[in-house]
Amino acid sequence: MASIKKGGEIVPRLEWRLYKLLVVNFQKAGLRLPAFGDYAINYPKVAKIDMRIVKPYATIRYTIDDGWYIVKGENVKDKKFGKFKQYHKLSKRVLDSPYYCGPTFSWGDDFIQNCANENAKTGNLSTWRQVGTNHHIVKVTRDIASFYASSSSP
Repeated sequence: MASIKKGGEIVPRLEWRLYKLLVVNFQKAGLRLPAFGDYAINYPKVAKIDMRIVKPYATIRYTIDDGWYIVKGENVKDKKFGKFKQYHKLSKRVLDSPYYCGPTFSWGDDFIQNCANENAKTGNLSTWRQVGTNHHIVKVTRDIASFYASSSSP
């Protein structure tokens, strides 16, 4: 997250793009198709760090078609930035983006809308991993179903 700029930024989902290319080429070659798997919204190499020392930024990791829309705020431990209250503004940024799927898309999307409208508490860093992961799983499940429905039969 250190390299992500504050505000909103798109980061490509390279594993999803590669998977789609592989499937098309495997289908043409008559090979067995691999299943898709990724690390959801987490980076696969988790650093072992002391969270009492780290100054984590507020982030929402929102899976989109071929990437992630990452909305980044400020340090959640700093009172001058509102600590976790800044998630209200970050949620509003997701809600106002062209990527937001609506509150009925997933539990995570409903949470984002309620947080943006200040109808829910902001939670903590774990809450936002749950929100992002829930949205991601629903998005990936739909993407895989759509991908296979639009491509030739496996």
